[in-house]
This record gives sequence, structure tokens and C-alpha cells, in this order.
Amino acid sequence: MSPLKRLFSAVAAMCLTVPSTAALAVPRASGERHLVRAAGATTASQPAVYYVGADVVSIDPTPAMIAAGTFYLGGYGLGSGAPGQNIVPAPTTLPGITPRAAIGLLSSATDPGAHGVHTRAMAIGDGTHVIEFAQIETQGYFDAYRQGPYGTEEIRRDAVTAIKAVDPGAPITAAQILVNSVHTHGGPDTVGAWGGVPTTYLQLIHDRTVAALASAYLQMQPATLEFATVHAGVVGENNCATQAAQGLPCYPADGDGDPLMTNQLAETSTNSGMDDEMRILQARSIRNNAVIVTYLNYSAHPTVLGADNLYVTADYPGVVSGLMAHLYGGVGFDQVATLGRSQPNRGSCANAALTGAAMQRCTLDNYAQRVAARVQYALSSPPASGRVQMLTGAPSVGLSSYLMLDVSTNPLLNGLIYGGAAAGAGIYRALNPPWMSGAVIGTDSYSGHIGNILISGGPGEMYPQIVETVRETVPAAGYISVGTAGDFLGYIIEPLGAYPAVVMATIEDGSDNLLFNDSQTLGERLTCSLLRGAGDTLAANAKLYWKTRTTCQLFRTDLLLPPGTDTEFPSQPDLSTIITH
Repeated sequence: MSPLKRLFSAVAAMCLTVPSTAALAVPRASGERHLVRAAGATTASQPAVYYVGADVVSIDPTPAMIAAGTFYLGGYGLGSGAPGQNIVPAPTTLPGITPRAAIGLLSSATDPGAHGVHTRAMAIGDGTHVIEFAQIETQGYFDAYRQGPYGTEEIRRDAVTAIKAVDPGAPITAAQILVNSVHTHGGPDTVGAWGGVPTTYLQLIHDRTVAALASAYLQMQPATLEFATVHAGVVGENNCATQAAQGLPCYPADGDGDPLMTNQLAETSTNSGMDDEMRILQARSIRNNAVIVTYLNYSAHPTVLGADNLYVTADYPGVVSGLMAHLYGGVGFDQVATLGRSQPNRGSCANAALTGAAMQRCTLDNYAQRVAARVQYALSSPPASGRVQMLTGAPSVGLSSYLMLDVSTNPLLNGLIYGGAAAGAGIYRALNPPWMSGAVIGTDSYSGHIGNILISGGPGEMYPQIVETVRETVPAAGYISVGTAGDFLGYIIEPLGAYPAVVMATIEDGSDNLLFNDSQTLGERLTCSLLRGAGDTLAANAKLYWKTRTTCQLFRTDLLLPPGTDTEFPSQPDLSTIITH
């Protein structure tokens, strides 16, 4: 029996049937899974030999869930308008709410692999360690859920259990797995604030994400890694001037000709910087040079479609992932980056005769094709451009998560967490320590590396200033910044000087950044946690970069918690027979 078949036998008791677009049935060479602990050495100038696997599985809701009329999309407005829709029945509703119950899946007859929603997973090993990324294509996802053991904490631990059921000596722990949500505003409301989804759907996501992570691990094979960057471009900015300041040549495809992003707070000097770098990692098999995975890390909000869309979709990241798979083969994986105040420079459907789902899909295709073209441009650039680098020398990977404890300063969000269900806007996040204790919220950050490429992940829509501080402080050959990592805590605003502009945008433009900002200290706390993690992963010295920022002394208690502390708490109790929505 092949390793993959053994995997699905081992986890059959907890996993649903998993439709996958990767080659799940292809067995790996006998004993190959043990190669991950026997990597060959390379010289500094030779391409490094990593072990890479990837998979993608559908997490589409079932037809019955859609037909019930209570499967909601998340991201625009607030609540469903249905009292007691979530957890606790009550007679009140929030005023002015327009419910967005899903009416179907956004699909395409010409590109069936890019419709609906998926979990995408990627595993990378260096011969001693393995790290994994996974992205759930929903509006948001939490470390822990009050409904039961379905959060990212349980997903990470259960994925390790599934892997070790097939490979008992697997060199991976829960702390070496990062799971985020794509934050599509056309995706299932797994947060609960917009009407929510059935508890059975949370279980479906858990089971299939566990299977995707385990499958990606078991499909690992020797591979080279190429890392490329290019600028998306920001409306109203001279992107070529930015390139010139970095000593790099600039071409129209760098963004000046077709900027892909807009700055939600462009008129304010305290919020002028943007994370518009598009970061691409492509793995090719040593055996036949075939692409295993093309990975994109990009910051534009997945909000190409507006509130009028009622079809389940991953928005543009799902379509871009499908396009990359078609262009290069293997798995396409577009994982979101900072997100904070970073919007797509949307186009429109050129065919005015289209309506409904066809028009929505056309609009998505327009933007996704522009993004995919920029990826092609970056990967095809000549070496002299400075855009593309082959990872060379001895392979090296690492990743860990770091528990943060922060006091919430947003009474509205606290009210929704504790009592919003009465108005159809109840947030599903677990209420027990360390995840919630009064106004103290427990959450996590992530830091790691692939070669000398630094990985940083934060639990929400990070403002670009956060990762900018990390980049300015920590020298590295490249940077990957993952948004909504592990947990989903809304906008993470930084620094404090950015708040006046956010307040004015709320008053004048109806911006939701302040409404969904949980804490005024989380931005600085996260910055310090990422600096701590960067020192840990790149230099085995947690204080190396952390101590350069004087404000980090205010968050010294987080520094005392060992890496991986967030993975050591008991799973949530299963309340699925009590809480069904």
C-alpha cells in the first residue's frame, strides 16, 4: 500500500472524503519519506536540495448547507439580521443589516479547479526539519473555537498525529506548521460575525485541512527552490523611484504601467508605506525538473468582488492559484500577506452583457490575470535583474509559533465575542484561557526561515508598518509575511501615530479599520514578537533584534514564554451536539 493510501486509512476515522486536485494517487518511491532525514550536502554555490510537497483539497460546503439558507458569507457589514442565528436564541436584531446567505458556489466550466474554496498546503524539509504552510479559503479562522476542536491549534496537532501514523519518526511538530485564512469577503463566515456557518462545516474544514497537510508532507520529494520578487505597484505612487532607491532597474511591469494595489489611507503621511512586494517561491523536482508548487505571497485584500456577490468564492487568490497551476503545473498557492489598508486596484468585466455569476467570475478573472502576469514576469526575469535567486548551499528550514497575551481595548468586539450571537453577529472564538480571559486575549505570531529568507506571520490584517520595521531591523536575503496567521483578530494597526488618520477615515469615509481593531497595543506587541522570532530562527538569539526596540521592554512577559507554548493547551471540548450553528 502506498504512503498516501496508508495516510487516508490512518485518518479515515476523523477525515471526510477529500476531493483533491493534486496527484494523490501517485505513490512515492519506497522508503523515500525517510530521505527527509538524510539530505545530501551541497557547496555554497550549488543549488540547495530541499524536500518539497504540496496539495490542495476542496472545502466547499455541501449542497444541503447551501440549501438551508443559513450558510453565510463574511466580510461586509455586520451580522445576519437573524436573532439567535449563531449560538444563543434571543429576540433582538442589529439595525440596518443586509444578510448575505450563500446561494451557490462561484464556478466556471472552463476552469473547474479555481472555483469554490479550498485548503492549500505546502511542506518544505531540509533533511533534519520540516515546516508546513496551509491556507484555508474562508473569511477568517481562529486558533480555537467554542463549538469544538476545530481551530488552527487542533488542526496543527492533528496533522502531526496523522503524519506520524504513517511515518512515526517524522521530524515535525505542531509549532512547525502555520495555518492561516485567506480573508476572502466572498468566503464562508467561519468567524461568526456575519451570520456564521454550521458547526458541521467547521469540522469539515478541520478534517480536510489535516488531510491536506499530511498529504503535502507525504508527497515531499527532492527539489530546488527559486525565490523571485517584483513590485505590484500602488496607485498614485512612483514605484520606479522606489526601485531606483534600492539600486534596481525598473520596467513598466514593476507597477507604474499597471499598479495592482491602492492604499486605503493614501492621503496621510503616517500611513504612506505599502507592502507591495510580490514574493514568489517555486519548487522544481530534482527528478524531472517538473514544478511541484508555485507559491505567491501578496498583500492585496481579497475583495475584488463586492457585497452584492452571494456566491462562495476565494476571491482572486483562488483564481490566481489556479492560473499558476495551469501555467507551471503542480500546485498553485497564493497566500495573503499584510492586508492592512491594502486594497486591490480592481478592474471590471469587459463584457457588459454578462450578469450574475458569469459577471462575477469575469471580474475576478480580469484582476487575477493581471496578478498572474506579474508572477510570470518575475520568474522569467534574467539573473542580472536581481529579481530571481536560486537557494544555494546547505538547505535549512525552521518555524515556530509564539504565544502573545494582550488586553483588548475594543468594547464593541468584546461585546460581540461574549454576546453578539443574540443579534446574529456572534463571534465563534473560544472563551476559555489562554484564548480569552476577561479582556485578555491569547493569540500567536510565527517566525521561521527557508534558507536566509525570513518568515513572519501575524494573527490578523497587519498594517505594513509592522513588517517594514522587521525588514529594516533584520537583514535577510528575502522576506515572506503571512497575514491572518493562526488566528483572526481583525486589523492590527501600528504605530500609535497611525491612529488619528484611521479615526478620520472612520468618520469621513466609513472605514471599518477602527471598528475591527481589537487592541491599540497589539501592533507594537506583534512587532516585538516578530523581532524576537527573527532572532530565534536566524541567529538562535531571541534578544538580538528584540532589544533594539526600546518599547519591547513593555512586553517582556511574552519573551519569557518558550516558543511553541501556544500548542500545549488542551483541545476544545466537542460541543457539536449542543451548538449546531
